[in-house]
Amino acid sequence: MTRWMAEHGDVPSLIVTSQAKRAMHTTELIAAGLAAVQLWADTSVYEASIDDLIRVVRSMPDEDETALLV
Repeated sequence: MTRWMAEHGDVPSLIVTSQAKRAMHTTELIAAGLAAVQLWADTSVYEASIDDLIRVVRSMPDEDETALLV
């Protein structure tokens, strides 16, 4: 997945993840294949509704133009 992102220029500057073990494990695997990506573990992502996820996205820093939500 990280190779595809790099080849297509879709490398996130931020990965937002829930604190669930599976999500954190997936995030760590993705981050290991990407350079200089920030990780943001957010408790509100776990079992979030669409409206909750939209709020999370809107709260991301403006300088992070591309983010991945796990």
